[in-house]
Amino acid sequence: MHNLLAMDWREHVVDHWAIAFDDWLIEHVHRWDIDGLSNYRDAAPYADLAVPLYGNEHLIPLFYAMGAADDKRQAKLLHRGYRYGNQSHMVWRFG
Repeated sequence: MHNLLAMDWREHVVDHWAIAFDDWLIEHVHRWDIDGLSNYRDAAPYADLAVPLYGNEHLIPLFYAMGAADDKRQAKLLHRGYRYGNQSHMVWRFG
């Protein structure tokens, strides 16, 4: 996820809203909660900041990857990191 308008080039602190959104996302991916994830805009904390309407092109592929592994429904978070205050980077393994 990202919010280009809220980037902080100094990189000294991760924005609390970015962490809160990612925590929510991770929990729902691990539970394979497709309904909850599909409703992220209304259900996830700070969704409007974490995934602005102009920026969902980096979140939607997560749903495609989960769909490709739906027969096994296993998710493992391999990496989580942040840059510029709220630029979230995650690497997942599905299946």
